[in-house]
Amino acid sequence: MRKRRARCRAVGTRAPILVDAKANARWSLDFVHDQFACGRRFRVLNIVDDVTRECLAAVPDTSISGRRVARELTDLIRRRGKPGMIVADHGTGFTSNAILAWAKDAGVDQRIRNGGDSSRYRMKVPAQVSPMDIWLV
Repeated sequence: MRKRRARCRAVGTRAPILVDAKANARWSLDFVHDQFACGRRFRVLNIVDDVTRECLAAVPDTSISGRRVARELTDLIRRRGKPGMIVADHGTGFTSNAILAWAKDAGVDQRIRNGGDSSRYRMKVPAQVSPMDIWLV
């Protein structure tokens, strides 16, 4: 059996993203997945203001495309104002052409996190509680 070669990793230090300590300075976007008792899966798009730690939107649906994410962000900007930057992971819902075009048209700085970084931003809940229970409260 052949031994796999080690992955090449970026060399250098990571610098934190500096933001102002005011509302709408940075929004984080992430998906949460779960399934109903019948086995049907659904996703929840969570949009969180990182400075105030306020959940700005939680959009549940069985399928959320990049166009839908852009539409929800447009509605949220209409209600709350434009964010300084948006941070998301490498998911297909956030790196699609629809989101890239939306960010350019809206004039919002979009940053993409590395895959392993998203664990620091997850909400910690007990194992017995599903994301749907939190949304229904």
